[in-house]
Amino acid sequence: RLTMRRYLLGMVCQGVWWSGYILFPFVLAKSLLAPGWLVTFTVILESASMVLAIYWGRILEHSGPRRWLVWGGLGGRAVMVLMLLVRGPLAFTALLAVVYFFSSLVYPAQNGILQANIRADRRGEAYGRGALAQHLTAAAMSLLLGLLLDRDPQSYRWLYPLLGLVGFAHLLILARLPRPAGGRETAAAAPPRPSR
Repeated sequence: RLTMRRYLLGMVCQGVWWSGYILFPFVLAKSLLAPGWLVTFTVILESASMVLAIYWGRILEHSGPRRWLVWGGLGGRAVMVLMLLVRGPLAFTALLAVVYFFSSLVYPAQNGILQANIRADRRGEAYGRGALAQHLTAAAMSLLLGLLLDRDPQSYRWLYPLLGLVGFAHLLILARLPRPAGGRETAAAAPPRPSR
C-alpha cells in the first residue's frame, strides 16, 4: 500500500511534467518564433532519442537502477532550470537535446524499480491507476499552461524550471520506494509512452 500511494503521488508529479513536455514544439514555434524545419527537427530528435533506451537498459542490467534514475532526473528534468537563460530557438533546442538524451535513461530505470516493487498480478491495475492519475493531471495542467502562455508567450522561462523540478520529484519518489525484500532490481524494457 505504501508503494502504491507513493507511486500514485509520483504519477501526479509526472502528469505536471508531461503537460509541459508535450508543449515543447508549440513553445518553440509560438514563443520563440522558430522556423518550421527546427520544430520538425526537435520532434524527430525526441523520437530518435528513445532508441538509446535499449542501450541504457543493457548498462543498467549490471547495476541498480535507482542511482541511474536520479541521474536521469537531473539531466532530463532538473536541468530545465537553465530555461531561465534561454533567449533563442537554438538554445531552446540544445536544452531539449539534453532532456531527450537523459529521458531515454529514465525508461528502463523506472520500469526496473516498478517491476521489483509491484507483484506481477497487481501491475496491470497499478499501471492503469497510475496512467489515470498522470493523464488527468496532465489534462488539467495543459489547460492552465495554455492560458498562461497565451497571456505571456515568454512565461516559458519560469514555467519550465518549475515543471522540471516537479518532474524530478516524480523520479525521486520512485527512487525512494521501499526496496523489495530478497529481490534484485534490474533494468527492464521501457513502458509505453507517455510516461517519460
